[in-house]
Amino acid sequence: MTDRGRSDAARADEPHAAPGSAGWRTLVPAPDERAAARVRLLPWAGAPGWWRAPLGLVAGLAAVRLLVGVLSPGVWFMNDSAEYVQLVGDLFVPRTRPPGVALFWRGVLGVWTSFDAIVVAHGLLGVLGGLVLFCIAREVGLRTRPALAAAVLGSCTPTVLFFERVVLTETLALFLLLMTTWLVLLAVRTRSTTAWALAGLVGALSGVVRTVAVIALPVIAVIALLATRGSLLPRLAAVVAFALAAVVPLAGYAFAVYLDSRAVTGDGRFGLQFTDGYAYFAATAPLTDCTEPDRPPAIRARICAVPGYLDQDPDTIVWSGGPVNDALRSIRYIQRNDDLRALAFESIRRDPVGFLGTVGGRTVRMLSTYDNVYFTDASGVVAPYLGSVGLPTEQDPDRFEAAWPFVLDVWVVARLAMWVGLASALAWAPRRWTRGGRELVIVAAVPVVSFLWLCVTVTAVARYLVVYEPVAWLAVLWLAQTVRDDTRARRAEAVRA
Repeated sequence: MTDRGRSDAARADEPHAAPGSAGWRTLVPAPDERAAARVRLLPWAGAPGWWRAPLGLVAGLAAVRLLVGVLSPGVWFMNDSAEYVQLVGDLFVPRTRPPGVALFWRGVLGVWTSFDAIVVAHGLLGVLGGLVLFCIAREVGLRTRPALAAAVLGSCTPTVLFFERVVLTETLALFLLLMTTWLVLLAVRTRSTTAWALAGLVGALSGVVRTVAVIALPVIAVIALLATRGSLLPRLAAVVAFALAAVVPLAGYAFAVYLDSRAVTGDGRFGLQFTDGYAYFAATAPLTDCTEPDRPPAIRARICAVPGYLDQDPDTIVWSGGPVNDALRSIRYIQRNDDLRALAFESIRRDPVGFLGTVGGRTVRMLSTYDNVYFTDASGVVAPYLGSVGLPTEQDPDRFEAAWPFVLDVWVVARLAMWVGLASALAWAPRRWTRGGRELVIVAAVPVVSFLWLCVTVTAVARYLVVYEPVAWLAVLWLAQTVRDDTRARRAEAVRA
């Protein structure tokens, strides 16, 4: 007995009252505690046989990818693939791409040096991404069957399946985005600072894989502030937990960039990537003022001296021969990045109407089949870099090689209906705020803001939308379930009346 008349012995009804004197036994959660923790993580996991749906989903998604691999065993590349493959050998060369996906591939190729290793790894990410999408759908309020449909459709679109066979960042970026989204929903529901910290960490890792994903971080920080329940203190705690965790990988990468830029240019700069000025300039190139070409910055004179240069496609300006590409490859690439950013902002201030016209053009290109012209095989621009990482330049023939571009062209047209469905679901969400509308807005916030930001700021390309397709399918299924439930409710009321 203690001084207060209570016994130190554990009562039989206490969770940790298991027999035995070993101290480690008290560290093992009892079955009811494990069940409670599982339901806290997955609220739908309390029903008997809850595991059958996700297990069947994983098996089905794996079977789809196995079938695609048998029918179309080839690996695809785009012009950007050359630089990402080069990063596998040297994480700082070229300096125009982040090294996140190269680190992932380096680990994969360390186990199995083959194109198949990358494809299998991408396929596993696709399967896991589908499972995470199912969890997101349940958080949004979809029942089991609609959630399964959203997961299957969102992770088996032609573009998602195709980009799992492309040596690019899209597959890894999509998985990290889905994980971040699920962790955000989990954090909002449970008010867990641990979940917010994990969301910050995974979200920041997606920025190291794909720099344009960094725009998601401030959006999620705003969600943490506005969506966390309670007083100001828990809201600020959520934001701080998210921000501190996000800083860890970003600060580490920024410091590595500082050391590299100092070694190359003699003037170290902290940052994730010094190519934003090149993208901004290419997006506004036709608006550049060449009436006084000798005005600073000095690169203006070189740009204006080339006839027709400013009227070229934005990708051609940045990545093909010319003053901008020469600046990108030069030792002073960071200073030239600042100069080109200043030129872009000058053009926007001088001709805001013309700038809005370029935004419209980029929006159309984002929704088009523009990217399909850039696909190539291993004998193209990527060939010189494959040997350095032990990959062959020859591939087995792919009998469906000619079919993929056609499928993607047709899918882009069909995908327009999906974007309309996403917009309709977001318009409907405020009416059903407590029936998943709130969660749907949270899920769609990052894709919508990212899409608008891409259209306004950079040389937007169609493949950027691949990582947002699952969210659109999720929204469409949520809208379908909500409309169906409302229709049934109205019919039931009519029968009672």
